[in-house]
Amino acid sequence: EMMLTGRRKIKGFKKFFPICGDSRRIPLKDKSVDCVTIAFGLRNVYPREDAYKEILRVLVKNGKFCILEFGSTKNPILGGGYNFYLAHILPKIGALFSKKDAYLYLAESVSQFPTSEILIKELLNAGFKRVKCKSLTFGIVYLYIAEK
Repeated sequence: EMMLTGRRKIKGFKKFFPICGDSRRIPLKDKSVDCVTIAFGLRNVYPREDAYKEILRVLVKNGKFCILEFGSTKNPILGGGYNFYLAHILPKIGALFSKKDAYLYLAESVSQFPTSEILIKELLNAGFKRVKCKSLTFGIVYLYIAEK
């Protein structure tokens, strides 16, 4: 459903080519895309190194890999208040509208995600030339731009 909604939103833009698949086995030719994006999904990719390798394979020279992802709770966000909210309040609110454990998983996956410093090192070690990182919403979300 998300892909269908997204396709409707970009209808008429010829430079976008959304695909749904496994980031560790991208069904595209080598050096065939200018940019790969992932939003709030890298937390769910294991091992991330396999995805980095595949993304590097499909990117053209100087291509970009853009990641939008939650910040790690290993750094106290907003004095630790966000971490408390994520672990204790959000799951209770979420249970009213969704599956009981859906928001427990979100809190758990965010807490296990690496800090921005570690993620930058992972991307550089994988072979990306430059990695920029911008903290958004007081560190709740980060934007990473890695260049091949």
